[in-house]
Amino acid sequence: MLYECINAVTVHIQKGDKNNMDTKIRNNERFKYLHELPVTMELYNFIKFLDEKYHVNSKDPDNSFGQINPETTTISNLYFSNILYLAKVDKPERILELPKYQSNNPNESMILLSGNDIALLSTKNPTEDKILLDTLEDADLGKLIRLRLACQKELLENKPRLPEFLNKKSEEPELSNTEKDEILEKQGFASHRSRKVSKTIPVTTKTGTKGEFSVEYYRLGNNSSPHFSTSYSCKNRCGQAQEAMDHNHPAYAFYKKWDVFHGAVMTTAEYEEMYRDLQEVLNYVNNN
Repeated sequence: MLYECINAVTVHIQKGDKNNMDTKIRNNERFKYLHELPVTMELYNFIKFLDEKYHVNSKDPDNSFGQINPETTTISNLYFSNILYLAKVDKPERILELPKYQSNNPNESMILLSGNDIALLSTKNPTEDKILLDTLEDADLGKLIRLRLACQKELLENKPRLPEFLNKKSEEPELSNTEKDEILEKQGFASHRSRKVSKTIPVTTKTGTKGEFSVEYYRLGNNSSPHFSTSYSCKNRCGQAQEAMDHNHPAYAFYKKWDVFHGAVMTTAEYEEMYRDLQEVLNYVNNN
């Protein structure tokens, strides 16, 4: 009970500091972190067990038991299908998919993070002979399949609600952006016509040099829905370089809080909470 009460407390920086933004998203009914899903985390831990037992490195996307990032949310990956795909639970035939080879070096590949950019680096020798994976014990194979099926069910039950656009007949004209916005608003989503925002804010880097932090919510071209995004550019970097920002600036706190929605459409409630936080950042900049 005490633990739950502590978790319910909103974290605030003391008055007088740069950042007093509420760090918890209150309108969060549409998403969960994967570490909040018990079956998904059981599969995550079992994958680590199988890697150790059968000498596999599941960080290798081409030879793994599946990949699950506990800090990902069900709305984080632009497309929910990415989470299902990486966990190998997106299709019936993938439920049975196994790695083919052992990994001679458990650290032969690694994920390199730079801001929001992700790159997979490999130190494998392409001419090195591959060692075929030992046949999984029946108990391990059975548990893996059961967990994958249960994980698939759990993830689909927690799939975020998205706008629904009726499929029009091929001979009918495509919906106009105005019609799309009307549908979005009726379903409780923030539309382009009423909620479009584009703000660029001066924010210094960690070393004190100049930089610009941008926040946008808009429809790109004829897309069905608008999407939320942030970016940061400074002297030697541009785009997704938010980690280069001064971490004590409220813009960085805003980025860390709302990055889970990067590339996603927002409900009206989510948008309004985000916009209040954005106003806090703008007020800070205008008064300092």
